[in-house]
Amino acid sequence: MTAVLALDTVTLSCSAAVVTEAGPLAEITVSVPKTHSRRLMGLVDQVIGLADISPSDLDAISVTRGPGSFTGLRIGISTVKGLAMAWDLPVIGLNALDVLARQAAGLAVPASPSVDAGGCGGDLPSSGMPAGIALRIISMIDARKKEVYHRRYRLMADGPVPETGALAGPPEDAIPESTNGAAASSRTLLFIGSGALAWKDRIREICGDAALFPAPEHHLVRAAVIGRMALGAMTSGKTGESGTMITPAELLPLYIRKSDAELALGPRISKTGSRK
Repeated sequence: MTAVLALDTVTLSCSAAVVTEAGPLAEITVSVPKTHSRRLMGLVDQVIGLADISPSDLDAISVTRGPGSFTGLRIGISTVKGLAMAWDLPVIGLNALDVLARQAAGLAVPASPSVDAGGCGGDLPSSGMPAGIALRIISMIDARKKEVYHRRYRLMADGPVPETGALAGPPEDAIPESTNGAAASSRTLLFIGSGALAWKDRIREICGDAALFPAPEHHLVRAAVIGRMALGAMTSGKTGESGTMITPAELLPLYIRKSDAELALGPRISKTGSRK
């Protein structure tokens, strides 16, 4: 049995799971205003205990490495590095936007694109889509400052395939230029993530009935999905953004834009040529 400990701390929610080839043995997702550093190790202890395993039974640790909250990323990655070195385990870093896209691919879309997809479970095969509908998934994580981290995917038979890189900008930038209310008959966009929730009204203004939104619980990054994707990467030997096994020292956060501290420091450097 291959077992993976999976963690997420990139948004306000925090998730931990132990996942095997047979599925998740235990998963806890918490979405309350509390610093991740105060609860992450507690969640790790709980899911390992609930899964009735010990750290020696684990084969790897997987974690979302961004994009997202700078503080959350640092907490998650430093925790994973510490655990992996202590337990002598490899790590797998995943793009949080890719994880959200995989979650969206597991949701069933109703026949009418004017109805929210929330509450509909099950697979989303291409044969189940209405004739003439080309489904795209748009993952969005709230980046504050009226921006989102976003990435667009086309849903294929074997899962979501990225059409863009991971970007940061106004929510309007995440929407294909050709999309408008009249496009609903030929194109459906499934929005997922904290950014989609934060900007739902604006997205509907632009896309009309072409926009679909899952129920609120589906917008949280799920550690069970992180673990499933990590297991797939371990089995296939796949490399790149989708994840590959690396050493703890090689695990780096995925930053798409500069932090507030870097932005504040930038003008000082450009004016003086040195840090103050």
